[in-house]
Amino acid sequence: MPKLTPQAQIQRCAHILDAAELCFARSGFHRTTMQDICRAARVSAGAVYVYFASKEALIEGIVQRDRDSILEKLSKVADSLDFLDGLRCIMQDCVLDQPAHKPALILEISAEASRNPLVRRLLNDFDRTLRLTLEGLIVRAQREGRASPDIDPHAVTLVMAMLGDAMFLRRATDPDFNPAVVGPAILNVVARLLGLNTPALPAAERLEGRFLGAAE
Repeated sequence: MPKLTPQAQIQRCAHILDAAELCFARSGFHRTTMQDICRAARVSAGAVYVYFASKEALIEGIVQRDRDSILEKLSKVADSLDFLDGLRCIMQDCVLDQPAHKPALILEISAEASRNPLVRRLLNDFDRTLRLTLEGLIVRAQREGRASPDIDPHAVTLVMAMLGDAMFLRRATDPDFNPAVVGPAILNVVARLLGLNTPALPAAERLEGRFLGAAE
């Protein structure tokens, strides 16, 4: 059998992670077997074990992939002329526009973290990295006059992370979740956390298209 190229290996790994995400979200971590993931990915068990030795290793891959994606998006916020609008884009991309299975997956991983020390460490490291990055962005925004110098960046970052967690929880469990309503309201809260005196939102007639519906 020909050896996969490095690019093909990256694609194979991503394909397996996609299948694992769907299986974990649908059936839960413990009910999902490695065989379920092989069937969902339409690959052999050997192909999966080349990259991931266990379900915990799959969760590690999922968490690392999400971390890298969010860090890349946060790096663009650093140079955004409108700091608040940059954060709106992050909320849209990383929470509201995530596929329908993602909130359930996050809840499942969080539940497993409460019982599994390895998963708890992975999730805590993920959270710590993102919060430290966001805190650094807020400190920079303070220096550049894009956020109030009187706020505590550490406390603000923690509250913003908790708001993100709450949105994922609500979207996973509330069939009436409406991002067009929630998004602007959360952004107004973030504006106040940053100590901004100007309204976070444009006039009502200009809101159309700013917050889209969550992906199905």
